Amino acid sequence: MHIRTEKSYYACGALHTRHYYYDSRLHRNDGPAVEIFHPDGTPEACVWYNQGKRHRTGGPSSEFFYKDGSLLSRLYYVDDRLHRVDGPARESFFKEQKISFREWFNHGKRHRDDGPAEEVFLRTRNLNVAGGILTTVLTARMVRPLNGLRLLVLLLPVYGNLTASSIA
Repeated sequence: MHIRTEKSYYACGALHTRHYYYDSRLHRNDGPAVEIFHPDGTPEACVWYNQGKRHRTGGPSSEFFYKDGSLLSRLYYVDDRLHRVDGPARESFFKEQKISFREWFNHGKRHRDDGPAEEVFLRTRNLNVAGGILTTVLTARMVRPLNGLRLLVLLLPVYGNLTASSIA
């Protein structure tokens, strides 16, 4: 049984990566086995491993961050397969932390019982309508028909008598 930690550094001397190994396999019990940092020291990525497999129970096994430290994406792996019972196994976020993408997996297979297995969200827009602000949320869903092709379906809200002339 051999435990070791490997580190790499940027040319400026700042820590770039830290990897934890147990018997030559990525592994760590008390935190992520792979940590990647931006040159300013903020986290860029954290990935949990158990005996060489991406794995974590009770939380995401991979997290990726924007330079400002806000969350870019998170993935849930169990035994090196995307898997999550209580929500999407893959999520991505816009910089303002609104969801941009999510995808459901069950034991490595794309699957969801109560809706599409993939969803894409477009940015929110505020429209000035007749003296007030109307917030529209544009969403899109990735639909996988029987032929295996991906089809992007935009789900646009419909608002009664909204016309181009009523938008300021």
